[in-house]
Amino acid sequence: MPNRQKFAEQYALTGNGVQFAIAAGYSARSAHVAASRLLTD
Repeated sequence: MPNRQKFAEQYALTGNGVQFAIAAGYSARSAHVAASRLLTD
């Protein structure tokens, strides 16, 4: 399961949601959607 905390920490450092959604465990194919959802939650 993807890790929201890891995404948040990495996003705070760089601002690249797609790259770090992938690093947090989301699929590369849907990382842009996952990043958007995580940022609006």
